[in-house]
Order: sequence, then structure tokens, then C-alpha cells
Amino acid sequence: MIFNKNKTGNSLTFVIIALLLSCSTFKTLMNRSSLKNPEVKVSNARITGISFQDVDLQFDLDISNPNSLGIKLESFDYDFLLDESSFVKGEQDKGLEIAANNVSTVQLPVTLGFREIYNSYKGLTSKDSTKYQLNAGLAFNIPILGAVRIPVSKSGYIPLVKIPKISVSGLRVEKLNFTGADLLLNVKVGNPNAFSMMLENMNYQFHLNGNSIASGITSKGMTLNKKGETILELPISLNFLEMGQTVFHILNGETELNYNFKGDFDADTSIPMFDNANLPFDKSGKIMLSK
Repeated sequence: MIFNKNKTGNSLTFVIIALLLSCSTFKTLMNRSSLKNPEVKVSNARITGISFQDVDLQFDLDISNPNSLGIKLESFDYDFLLDESSFVKGEQDKGLEIAANNVSTVQLPVTLGFREIYNSYKGLTSKDSTKYQLNAGLAFNIPILGAVRIPVSKSGYIPLVKIPKISVSGLRVEKLNFTGADLLLNVKVGNPNAFSMMLENMNYQFHLNGNSIASGITSKGMTLNKKGETILELPISLNFLEMGQTVFHILNGETELNYNFKGDFDADTSIPMFDNANLPFDKSGKIMLSK
């Protein structure tokens, strides 16, 4: 009997390939059943900076890979809610590799502007804090399993910061004659926040009916209690020989005058990580002159 060596060799090769494919398929099925989705949790949520303009938050997302194979974080998306309504959304491509049986952390920074918050949520202008909720989804590329998205959420509260309120509350003539006058300008300063603050170095200019009356810098600091207000008294001495008689006629005439009070001041608060700020102000209106 004569054997065809080529046919025998081909048959043997086919059997070996079939066995290898069977083993590979079996291993694939076994691996697929043993693979698990990664676990994601928010391990830390904190304020990293705050000012009169905005607040910076940072969320640490811990990713735990329970598999004996490495996985890859392709991207993540997030929706940040305030007062149960979506405020800011975003998406980022990370390309982060998470090693087998390991834990990696992704940091998600979020900056919220107070002006945008108050413009979007009128009801928050009178509140000291508001609830937030972060809804995020992390997209992974897992061997065999393919694309997987894992949702995660975190809720808490953020403080709502408001700029101190400044207004001119009164102007009184203490003394008036042809050569000069002594005035007392009362400025009301209010703190609408649930924390105390210190005001220093108020630099101001004061005009009446378009005429420059006074300018200067207050040297004494002023503490504003939470939800409190105080009256700042600014004495003004005028010399008509230097200024001319126009101001004398203004003060000696009408009792209701147009004013402009503008400048800036330094503000500091009792909140940790709060950035010291220089805040401008510019107030105009009508004021009654008391004599």
C-alpha cells in the first residue's frame, strides 16, 4: 500500500490547527466569563479654591481593576447639577492604562462662576449654600468584553459667595461758610454672606453734581460680621479758596444732589483657601443734603 505523504501531512496539520482553535475558543469563553467590569467610586470631593468670583472643586475618581488583564480608560463624561438642574457638562479623552489588579485615580476639576450661577438660578441669590450632584460616566476598553461605560455619582453642598454691598446713606453739613465747609459722608457697608470678613484700604472718590468733592484712602480696617452691616463715617474738609465758589453754591443751594461714589477696597474672609480680593465699586444716584 502506498501512502500519499502530502495528504497525510495536510490532515495532521488540520487536526493540530483545529485543536489549537478549540483550546483558544475554550479559553476565550472561560476568560469572558471570569472578566469583571472595573469598579469606580468618588473617593474624595473637596474645594480647592474659592473667591468672590468662583469656586474650584476637585473630585477624585478611584478606578479598581479586578482582572488579571490590564484595561484602558478611553474617556469620561460628566454632568454637574445645581438645585437639581444641569449647570455644566463636559467630556474628556484620558487614555489612561489601569494595570491588572490595580487601582488608579482620575482627578476631575470643576470651576463654577457665581455670576453665572445667580443668572441661571434666581432663587439662589438669597441662599448661603446649594446642593450639587455630579453624574459621571467612564468609558473603558476591556479585552474580550469590548467597550464598557461605568456610571458614578456624588452629591454634596457648596457655599454661595456674594460681594459686599456699598451704598451712600447720608451727607451732612457740619460747618459752612464762605471760605470752607466740613461735611460728614456716611457709607453703608453690608455683608450678605454667612461668614465674617475684613475690609481694608478703601480708596474712594466722591463727586457732587459732577464736581470732585473728596478723595482718599481709609487707614482703619473694618470687620463685618456675617449677615451684618455697618456705617463708615468719612469726614470731608473743603477749602473754597482752593476749590472755587462753585462747590459753596452747591452746598448752600439745593438739598437734593446728584452724587457719584467710586473706588475699591481690599477684602479678606474667615473661610480657608479664600483668595484675598480687591473689589471695585461705583455708585451713583441722588442724595439729600442735611444741614
